[in-house]
Amino acid sequence: LTDHADAYVLYVLLAAFAALGLAGSYFLNADDQHDQTTYSSNPFKFLKDAHDKLEGCENLNQVIYSLSVFWWLAATLQMGLIIFCTQDLALDTFSTGMILSLTAVGITTGCIVAGFVDKKHPLIAHTPCFAILIAICCFVLYFVKMDARIFAAFIFLTAFISAFYKIPLDAEIQKNMKGDDLNVTLAYFNQVSFIFILLASLTFSLVSLISTRAMFLMLGIVMLLCSFYVFVSIRKVICGVFERIIDKRYDIRIHNIEVMDSGRTLLVLPNHQAVVDPMIMVSKFDKYHLRPLSDESYFVMALSRRVLALFDAVKVPDLAKSRKQKSVDQIKKLNSITIDTLKQGRNVLFYPSGHITKTGTEQIGSRSLAYETCKNLPDGVDVCVVRISGLWGSMWSRYHKKKTPNLALGFFKSVWLYLSGWVKFHKKRRVDIEIFNMTEELTSWANEYDKMTFNKKLEDFYNENNLSL
Repeated sequence: LTDHADAYVLYVLLAAFAALGLAGSYFLNADDQHDQTTYSSNPFKFLKDAHDKLEGCENLNQVIYSLSVFWWLAATLQMGLIIFCTQDLALDTFSTGMILSLTAVGITTGCIVAGFVDKKHPLIAHTPCFAILIAICCFVLYFVKMDARIFAAFIFLTAFISAFYKIPLDAEIQKNMKGDDLNVTLAYFNQVSFIFILLASLTFSLVSLISTRAMFLMLGIVMLLCSFYVFVSIRKVICGVFERIIDKRYDIRIHNIEVMDSGRTLLVLPNHQAVVDPMIMVSKFDKYHLRPLSDESYFVMALSRRVLALFDAVKVPDLAKSRKQKSVDQIKKLNSITIDTLKQGRNVLFYPSGHITKTGTEQIGSRSLAYETCKNLPDGVDVCVVRISGLWGSMWSRYHKKKTPNLALGFFKSVWLYLSGWVKFHKKRRVDIEIFNMTEELTSWANEYDKMTFNKKLEDFYNENNLSL
């Protein structure tokens, strides 16, 4: 309109849009009870208070940061396209405005489609993939010179894909926060996103010193890094990605899962056939928020340590490397942590044997954690014993191997087999996960027998009807 209308027409339209927004606000109807909590009007203090409040809320801070990157991307494109279209594509202001409008239509259309898809098939696990697709589009826009029409079509596609990155993250906020908590979270998110929008002005100014086209290279690199950040920072994403990869290779059948829906605190004790079964447990049973106990060797690498922190994992020391007195102290400390966590009403997952099987059968030996925990089990806790069969003989097990398989190498190998299509031409390995509520049995065994007898009875249960290969 700037080429064809007087200024007063634009002002009237802007005033009309503002009036429509104000009128629309009066039709909003909220039945929630208002929280009496007050928050500081100091924006810096509010940001800190809101950030601290969300620290214990299902990685919502990480969700908000990831979502704010979308607004950084959108703001950068809004600024950059005006200059790029006029200087690099030699378009007039009307054509430039049409491309900007096409970008907005692409995001809006993508949001509508993504909303319908996400409602039936949650997309949160796919957000890293959408970030990678956005990065690829940006790299193409940087390296390939296009005429205006092809460029407009590609910008529309990039905007459309961006919505599929945005909507699942939006949905996570709404799923996890309700009422006034949602109001405060959205206020916090708006402030963070506007900080990213302001940051877009700075980053665009710096990159435009090189060239306007370099904007696309910057966007591609940042979205590529963002895909990695989303993957290692949001618990649901990790669980979803791993679940989809593992389901391509294994036919996992879960039996008696209803025993975990008693509403009581859960102590989950599986057998340990392969290095991958902890990931199967936390991904398939993510809604129970199981707090796992993990070997200290997995806390050495920064990446695995970060992922374990998302699951609030407890470091289990390698007792074989510790002196005798130090081992005793560590065992007592671990027992205390397990009992205290259960008393707090939080679900706990650990493996009584403490290591994957070397022979295909479970061997707990002289381990004492399961025995001590069941002997001192707090009230209101159900003990669910999980018997997993079918993983022995897989690449994740010690079948015909001298040492425990490397988890990271196994994961990348799985991704490669998945992407290469290898899994499509091989029959899925069947894996059965049987769940039993054995609260009475295990507490009785722990109080009637000594540790070795308790462990032997638990071993016999795990090895009953064992499916080896």
